[in-house]
Amino acid sequence: MIYKAYLSQSLTLKLLEPAIQSVLDNEADFEIVFALMTDENDKVAWRSAWLCEKISERRAALFKTTHFSSLISLSINTKNESMRRLALSMLTKLKFTSDIPVDLLNACYEWISSDKYPVAVQALSLGMLYQFCTIEPALKPELLAYLEDQDTIVLSAGMKSVRRNVMKKLIVR
Repeated sequence: MIYKAYLSQSLTLKLLEPAIQSVLDNEADFEIVFALMTDENDKVAWRSAWLCEKISERRAALFKTTHFSSLISLSINTKNESMRRLALSMLTKLKFTSDIPVDLLNACYEWISSDKYPVAVQALSLGMLYQFCTIEPALKPELLAYLEDQDTIVLSAGMKSVRRNVMKKLIVR
């Protein structure tokens, strides 16, 4: 499959499925698709990120350490909130096991603290912070204190729900 040409067209999830299956059948193609996330054509880049996000749901083992680094960099440096959401979604599915990236940790706190970021970015960031607490339990009191002090009046219903669920998990552990 010629992925760049395929991702240049308008796609729905149903139309994306052949590309997903192609990568799953030919794992070497994953590198091609992953590299397209930095394509100069914003639509190709976004569709490639969407494709990679769907692949992360089905075969997370395709993602290596270098992919983690690229996704962290993308999530922190992009101005496109949809790309940030997709990168964070992949990172939360892939799960860190050690070495918490401090710049991502700080960025997640920034993203949950401002309503200028989309609710999906805020929610995924809070989920990421919770993951970090499971890796490094010493972070748990800081996150719990931050969430307890958060002004819930300005939070969306979705963020209130995610906040409540994370707080329950933090208190139980």
